[in-house]
Amino acid sequence: MPEHRCIVPACTSGYDSYVDKYHFFTVPKDDTRLAQWTKAIPRKDFIIKPKQVVCELHFREADIIRKKIMTDTSGKVLTEMNN
Repeated sequence: MPEHRCIVPACTSGYDSYVDKYHFFTVPKDDTRLAQWTKAIPRKDFIIKPKQVVCELHFREADIIRKKIMTDTSGKVLTEMNN
């Protein structure tokens, strides 16, 4: 499993010393959204790369679509629920 550490300055989500667990969002691949993220993440001389992540603490709750997916033991999706 890849190591997830939030790339937002001063955030310690994902580090061993940080006990709370949060969801991480992978940096977008499309150029328009990537430019928005680059502008929103204030890191001087930093190039955002694929597979880097930002934790949910840096998003408004209204902007996060949460979905619960229930599967059987074989992995077949039984139901999907949006929160």
